[in-house]
Amino acid sequence: MGAEGKSNRSPAEKSDGQRNLRFVGLFSKHEHRIYSYIVALLSNWTDADEVMQETSIALWEMFDQFQEGTDFNSWACRVAHFRVLRFRQQCQRDRHEFGNDLVESLGETASMEMDVMETRRMALAGCLDHLNPADRDLLTRCYSEGVLIKEIAGQLNRPVKAIYKDLARIRRAVFECVGSKTALPEAGR
Repeated sequence: MGAEGKSNRSPAEKSDGQRNLRFVGLFSKHEHRIYSYIVALLSNWTDADEVMQETSIALWEMFDQFQEGTDFNSWACRVAHFRVLRFRQQCQRDRHEFGNDLVESLGETASMEMDVMETRRMALAGCLDHLNPADRDLLTRCYSEGVLIKEIAGQLNRPVKAIYKDLARIRRAVFECVGSKTALPEAGR
């Protein structure tokens, strides 16, 4: 072989290459067992995939600490164990568990809001009852599912713009009616 057939790699590069090959060989041989270990600890495939990825990176970064001649699987599973613990701690920190006081407060607020909404619903029903029959018919037609304003205008033989103007007037009247029926008395009156 001539000079071009010789490797120009330094001894350190050759050593790194051997290290890389050694790691890949050991990791590929034990990867399935490491993953099975992580799944057993987490019992969730998605979480296990995430921890396995983190473990793989950690094993690569820490491979210099692996003592040649010892059990790679045991060493790798020990690293995986600490990654699982870290993952669980992170999940507990990220989990949003609310205290009883907050849950009670939210329940009270929801109950009050439901009361307000029921009051508004009853006021709306009363206000709709007070509309003249033509306005109530127009609202009913316009809020029927799948009906276009253009179709309603054709049915009533009126311009589309006129229908929109009437709807705006009716909505404003209903809004003001509901507002007056549900307004809280102001302090000092």
